[in-house]
Amino acid sequence: MTGLWIFLGGVALVLALTFWHASGIARRRRRLRSTELSGRERALVAKRFPLWERLPGSTRRAAEGWMRVFLSEKGFEACGGLEEVTEEMRLAVAAPACLLIAHRPQDYYERLRSVLVYPDAFHAGDHDVRLGESWSTGSVVLSWQSICQGSANPEDGLNVVLHEFAHQIDQEDGVADGVPEFDEGPDYGRWSSTLAPAYERFCEDVEAGKRTVLDAYGAESPAEFFAVATETFFEKPRQLRDDERDGYREVSRGYGMDAAGRRRARGCMRRKDRRCSAPVAHWYYGENGEQRGPVEDHELRGLIATGRVNATTIIWREGMENWKPMSEVPEWSAQIVSPQAGSPYQTPAAGSYSPYPVVPNNGNAIASLVCGISSVLLMFTCFVGILAGIPAVICGHLALRQINESAVPMAGRGMAIAGLVTGYITIGLTVCFGVFMGIAIASDM
Repeated sequence: MTGLWIFLGGVALVLALTFWHASGIARRRRRLRSTELSGRERALVAKRFPLWERLPGSTRRAAEGWMRVFLSEKGFEACGGLEEVTEEMRLAVAAPACLLIAHRPQDYYERLRSVLVYPDAFHAGDHDVRLGESWSTGSVVLSWQSICQGSANPEDGLNVVLHEFAHQIDQEDGVADGVPEFDEGPDYGRWSSTLAPAYERFCEDVEAGKRTVLDAYGAESPAEFFAVATETFFEKPRQLRDDERDGYREVSRGYGMDAAGRRRARGCMRRKDRRCSAPVAHWYYGENGEQRGPVEDHELRGLIATGRVNATTIIWREGMENWKPMSEVPEWSAQIVSPQAGSPYQTPAAGSYSPYPVVPNNGNAIASLVCGISSVLLMFTCFVGILAGIPAVICGHLALRQINESAVPMAGRGMAIAGLVTGYITIGLTVCFGVFMGIAIASDM
């Protein structure tokens, strides 16, 4: 019995340390996110990322919080003769990168470990010259010269940092397919049914030599289409919305913000015509039985774009007698899509072509995960988990090798890793248990 108690104590200690470590990371990130940038840091950000000053205050504060975490956890390396990565360079990378995740709960670049900065264009291979690259192995490579060129014209739809970090968001699930991760399953159907036809039309326009709001490089693949659309969404939002309204709406949902609404609000502040001299309306809306607000027009448009409010949401502002559903308020009824109306977000019909195909899961990865979970359950029931732990490890290694060597995208890396981890833990704990039991038996004899 002594060996059993030692074994159970060891398991409890491992679980306690794991929980303590995870909660410690969460606490540190919350502390960092509560710290805003200094005035000097904001000036450096505005110098290299002029779009920053046009953002709504709530978006900028959220992005600043993530910037603190980003700068604390991600490493920066000077390459290609660059003497050092200065604070200005770090901020110029962190600001656009964290803007992308300011309102995305799914992401924090967990796979990313380092940002490599070259002074100018760099060589990838023998002859290929690049301005930026995103690696699914945990690195982003950037050219400082290209970063500076992108800041020179914040409305040309070209920003290498936005582009490469959009790839990082795309690669969070291990596959660069132009489909970012979502919390809800139906979001994938809406994304594919909207962006797949948009990608087809875009490729046809590029093939025909037509000018489009998106850079032609986006026709290279669905992954590049997503990255180019991200650049355009933030730098040329109104043109993208006018050219591809449904695609704009879906990208807006993905990033949790309405970039065109933000830009339109700022434009109104700059113009001195009669329309812009009108007082700003402050709206209140109901959400989950609670009153929210006040919010301005552009912020309410952002809530429409992200789906937080819809035709049935009740709203009110000064001058209205009573709260009304948005569908009954004249200035908003034309800008919303009723849930009962025909929606552009439909699941593709069976057999229809999509440039975002369903990526198959690796069979060995599934087997590894199943065996790994079984090994844990068996270990705590009859202590024969090692019989499932060994197959979990074998299948996990086979799956990772097949995924890495596959010529076509293949999903299942996460399942394979989970199976490997649980398998190795089970094997290790079972061996320790056997050793302790042997020692206990020997001591009793």
